[in-house]
Amino acid sequence: MAIGASKLNEEKVEIIKKLLNEGNHTHKEIAEFFGVGRTTVTKINLGQRWNPEVKSYIMKSDKLYREFSSNHKPIAINRITIELSNGQRFDL
Repeated sequence: MAIGASKLNEEKVEIIKKLLNEGNHTHKEIAEFFGVGRTTVTKINLGQRWNPEVKSYIMKSDKLYREFSSNHKPIAINRITIELSNGQRFDL
Protein backbone atom coordinates (compact mmCIF):
# COMPACT_ATOMS: atom_id res chain seq x y z
CA MET A 1 0.00 0.00 0.00
CA ALA A 2 1.33 3.40 -0.92
CA ILE A 3 2.17 5.96 1.72
CA GLY A 4 -0.96 7.87 2.61
CA ALA A 5 -3.27 5.26 1.09
CA SER A 6 -6.26 4.47 3.27
CA LYS A 7 -7.21 1.01 4.48
CA LEU A 8 -10.79 2.24 4.71
CA ASN A 9 -13.33 3.34 2.14
CA GLU A 10 -16.80 4.84 2.50
CA GLU A 11 -18.52 1.45 2.65
CA LYS A 12 -16.19 0.15 5.37
CA VAL A 13 -16.63 3.35 7.37
CA GLU A 14 -20.42 3.04 7.13
CA ILE A 15 -20.09 -0.51 8.49
CA ILE A 16 -17.83 0.73 11.31
CA LYS A 17 -20.39 3.42 12.19
CA LYS A 18 -23.17 0.81 12.29
CA LEU A 19 -21.06 -1.41 14.57
CA LEU A 20 -20.35 1.57 16.83
CA ASN A 21 -24.04 2.45 16.91
CA GLU A 22 -24.99 -1.11 17.90
CA GLY A 23 -22.53 -0.95 20.81
CA ASN A 24 -21.72 -4.68 20.84
CA HIS A 25 -17.99 -4.35 20.08
CA THR A 26 -15.18 -2.26 21.51
CA HIS A 27 -13.25 0.21 19.41
CA LYS A 28 -10.26 -2.13 19.66
CA GLU A 29 -12.22 -5.13 18.35
CA ILE A 30 -13.54 -3.15 15.39
CA ALA A 31 -10.09 -1.71 14.68
CA GLU A 32 -8.43 -5.14 14.69
CA PHE A 33 -11.11 -6.53 12.36
CA PHE A 34 -10.56 -3.74 9.81
CA GLY A 35 -6.77 -3.60 10.24
CA VAL A 36 -6.65 -0.03 11.53
CA GLY A 37 -5.64 1.56 14.83
CA ARG A 38 -8.06 1.95 17.72
CA THR A 39 -7.64 5.72 17.53
CA THR A 40 -8.94 5.66 13.95
CA VAL A 41 -12.16 4.01 15.12
CA THR A 42 -12.39 6.41 18.07
CA LYS A 43 -12.00 9.42 15.73
CA ILE A 44 -14.70 8.02 13.43
CA ASN A 45 -16.91 7.62 16.51
CA LEU A 46 -16.23 11.21 17.61
CA GLY A 47 -16.88 12.57 14.13
CA GLN A 48 -13.27 13.69 13.65
CA ARG A 49 -12.60 11.37 10.68
CA TRP A 50 -14.73 10.15 7.75
CA ASN A 51 -17.58 12.39 8.73
CA PRO A 52 -19.36 14.04 5.80
CA GLU A 53 -22.75 13.88 7.59
CA VAL A 54 -22.32 14.10 11.34
CA LYS A 55 -26.03 14.04 12.11
CA SER A 56 -26.77 10.84 10.20
CA TYR A 57 -25.21 8.60 12.87
CA ILE A 58 -25.68 8.31 16.60
CA MET A 59 -22.22 8.34 18.13
CA LYS A 60 -21.60 6.10 21.13
CA SER A 61 -18.74 6.10 23.53
CA ASP A 62 -16.61 3.02 24.05
CA LYS A 63 -16.52 2.14 27.73
CA LEU A 64 -14.83 -1.24 27.43
CA TYR A 65 -11.49 -0.34 25.84
CA ARG A 66 -10.53 1.75 28.86
CA GLU A 67 -11.00 -1.15 31.23
CA PHE A 68 -8.20 -3.67 31.25
CA SER A 69 -7.63 -6.57 33.54
CA SER A 70 -5.73 -9.82 33.46
CA ASN A 71 -9.11 -11.56 33.15
CA HIS A 72 -9.76 -9.96 29.76
CA LYS A 73 -10.02 -12.57 27.04
CA PRO A 74 -10.12 -11.45 23.42
CA ILE A 75 -13.01 -12.70 21.35
CA ALA A 76 -12.83 -13.81 17.75
CA ILE A 77 -15.19 -12.18 15.29
CA ASN A 78 -15.74 -14.79 12.63
CA ARG A 79 -18.48 -13.24 10.56
CA ILE A 80 -20.38 -9.98 10.45
CA THR A 81 -23.35 -9.24 8.19
CA ILE A 82 -24.21 -5.60 7.66
CA GLU A 83 -27.16 -4.16 5.78
CA LEU A 84 -26.68 -0.58 4.59
CA SER A 85 -29.46 1.99 4.37
CA ASN A 86 -29.65 1.44 0.61
CA GLY A 87 -30.41 -2.27 1.13
CA GLN A 88 -26.95 -3.58 0.21
CA ARG A 89 -25.77 -6.48 2.37
CA PHE A 90 -22.17 -7.27 3.19
CA ASP A 91 -20.97 -10.55 4.68
CA LEU A 92 -17.56 -9.94 6.18
